[in-house]
Amino acid sequence: MFSDTKNRTGMAGSGKAVSSIVEFLTLVGATDGNHVVLQCSRNSASEYFNYKNAFSIVLFALVDTNYNFMFVNGGCQGRTSDSGVFTNTELYKRIETKTLCVRHPVPLNGREKKCSIPFYWR
Repeated sequence: MFSDTKNRTGMAGSGKAVSSIVEFLTLVGATDGNHVVLQCSRNSASEYFNYKNAFSIVLFALVDTNYNFMFVNGGCQGRTSDSGVFTNTELYKRIETKTLCVRHPVPLNGREKKCSIPFYWR
């Protein structure tokens, strides 16, 4: 799920909102993942068995500073690593194909040497 599918400004405008709260001009938001424990089905074998010795799926999300979900992905097998979960998301595909609405890099103020800093999330 993406917030920018209906509103094409999407993540492009979130840097300004974030900078007013946490003083990071180029921060878009924060990402995190969480294991949701579930009861094992008979045929799952070890697909959903994670390093915490439980069966789970992974919920992955990107939120802005107002706790609005900008992207949500759920259902990846619990055994998948963090990078594996991320690289299987629509968010990753849009970053790679440069189809994600993110603002262009901006120069940092107060620097002798002007260098553009890309937008990022934490």
